[in-house]
Amino acid sequence: MSSDSKYNSVTENMNKLNSSCNCFTNKKVLPKGLHRFEDPAHALKSQQLMNVLKEVVENGVPYLGTSAGSNIGGLNMQNTNDMPIVYPPSFNTLELIPFNINAHYLDPAPNSKHNGETRETRIKEFHVFNKVPVLGLREGSWIRVKGDRVTTEGMFSSRVFLPELPPYEIQPGSVCAFETRQNPL
Repeated sequence: MSSDSKYNSVTENMNKLNSSCNCFTNKKVLPKGLHRFEDPAHALKSQQLMNVLKEVVENGVPYLGTSAGSNIGGLNMQNTNDMPIVYPPSFNTLELIPFNINAHYLDPAPNSKHNGETRETRIKEFHVFNKVPVLGLREGSWIRVKGDRVTTEGMFSSRVFLPELPPYEIQPGSVCAFETRQNPL
């Protein structure tokens, strides 16, 4: 199947799954967060589109994911902010970048009376069982992939979480090469 045929197949099937997605316009992939764990990851898995989408993007179709749409660009969906209301056949995603994204990352409010967990706490809990690096991506920030180079962009710093290491900040324009700093199992 040609790249155009694969793109058209993914476009047609994703638009059937969720007409509000507008995922595909002018040979670009634009998946958005849809406030439900099942979309877009579950939808892509249930229609066997995850690998096709990955191939389409790796063959040069630009990909701009927002919210859950950015999460599926990482290695897996195991550290999202959403409750898993459906169980996908696999938590693996597109693996377009060598780490996971925690979209909408918020810092703990210093004077908050909230006794629940923070994003940082949840990511540290994720690292008890997983060695995948996580990038806490604040609102107004994004990552750019050009060839093998992955950088942070936008107005705010991003927070890097690696297993067994304290989190740290990287500034916009930084190369995301932190996966090489992770502690091997």
